[in-house]
Amino acid sequence: MQKGVNVDRIHRQHKKHATKAMVTQHQHRATSYYLNQSKDDVPENVDTDAIAGAIVKRAEYIEGMLVGAIEGFTSPFNTDCRDALTNTVTSSFDVLANINFYKPSELAKFNLANINLTEASNGVFTYCDITHLTAQYSTLVDYENPDQYIVLGSRIMGVFAGQWGPYRECMIEGKERGIGYDVGYCGGELASLFLDTKL
Repeated sequence: MQKGVNVDRIHRQHKKHATKAMVTQHQHRATSYYLNQSKDDVPENVDTDAIAGAIVKRAEYIEGMLVGAIEGFTSPFNTDCRDALTNTVTSSFDVLANINFYKPSELAKFNLANINLTEASNGVFTYCDITHLTAQYSTLVDYENPDQYIVLGSRIMGVFAGQWGPYRECMIEGKERGIGYDVGYCGGELASLFLDTKL
């Protein structure tokens, strides 16, 4: 009975945080679209406070890359898992941003970010089914069955012939323009094609 109560609580918390995940995903998609529509190159982050600005810019790039990879590697219908993973990423960055919890001004923010991270990771364990993914990995390391590598090789050759070029170009252009979302999304799509599975 207690177990059922805990699962119900996870469902309630996930519904509460799902909107935040959608906002984060939309924000990264919109940023990617805006920067890709711009004819001018995105300016380098050179401020008078260059060090602080570069750290923030790098964190935004990595966060965007992770959110993009999540969207590229998860199935379109598996929105609960995608939202939970997105919230885990954003909450992790919130925890890191407020890691100086010994300061009175950071303590409440750190506690809130930590609670959000715990609830988001609970959602990952609840909604993300990785059985097919682990089955794929276990077959890849099964050296006693060499026939599977013929199938894997043919699938990889098919990906290289069909979709490698556009996704590779997307990742290179995203890296050059500082659009982490594009790098992550195209990389996640390629990984799902290579593994022939989505989360």
